[in-house]
Amino acid sequence: MAEEKHTEFAMKALGLAELFAISFGQERLVVGAKPRVGGALQSKENAYRMEISAPEGTSTGGGKQAVQHIKLIPEQGTTLVIGSVNQVEKTSELRTFEYLAGVHAQRFRGAALPLQEEKYNDVLRRMQAFFSNMGFRLIMSDASKLPVVKPAAEKSGGATGAILGIALIVVAVAIAAFFLLHKH
Repeated sequence: MAEEKHTEFAMKALGLAELFAISFGQERLVVGAKPRVGGALQSKENAYRMEISAPEGTSTGGGKQAVQHIKLIPEQGTTLVIGSVNQVEKTSELRTFEYLAGVHAQRFRGAALPLQEEKYNDVLRRMQAFFSNMGFRLIMSDASKLPVVKPAAEKSGGATGAILGIALIVVAVAIAAFFLLHKH
């Protein structure tokens, strides 16, 4: 089998993913406020590990697919994307706790973000230093940058609007039927 050759950007992406794994790979963010017992986590379900995505193949399309996502990956459940890195543009976008909490609440109908804010903010500060030391321009996404999402009912009238429309039609048909039946 021929040896795979990675392009320049793919190699940089792999290198960054490996460096990040060395710096943050053993990090575990505890979910909620569950305490540690004897220094160990109570169960695997209550912690996230950190990772930067590496390129899927041997090329990033000349840097066109150079964005790598910074993720918190639980043992079970939904992965949280907490930022991204673009080696071509030399930028690192990191999301604040408030931003993540807002996105999580929008996506999961008001549910609280299952992370300890203090611990996340500590890791966020260390990630800022990590990317800054590597020469990346930092971009912070805070709650003010959250997209405004209107509930479905406000967007197009939703289910409430449809029910009201049907109710008005039924009432109109009932009134018309009443007058037609009592005309004679």
